[in-house]
Amino acid sequence: MNQEDKYSSEVLEDIMLDAKHGFSLTDIALRIGIPYLELYSDYCNPDMKVKLYYDAGRALGMVETDKTQFELAKNGSSSAKYAYDRKMINAHLSNVFNEIDNS
Repeated sequence: MNQEDKYSSEVLEDIMLDAKHGFSLTDIALRIGIPYLELYSDYCNPDMKVKLYYDAGRALGMVETDKTQFELAKNGSSSAKYAYDRKMINAHLSNVFNEIDNS
């Protein structure tokens, strides 16, 4: 079977949606009915799209959560404001460290 044909676009979209909802690779393997080690191997294989879709799903989940947190902070939730401020500081520090590492 061709590497590209192993996962249909529907299965890749399912992987992305499951990752967005916080599912682990183990959970996803169970749900789509393949052995975990096979999915993990494909996740680690740069020729496969599994990692791309899984990581994109995780990022989408974080974006949606962050948007909600931002709205709560904007509307006066002090705990959401604190969490938002910490996230902003961590993002800034991450960028600074990446600049240092890449120079």
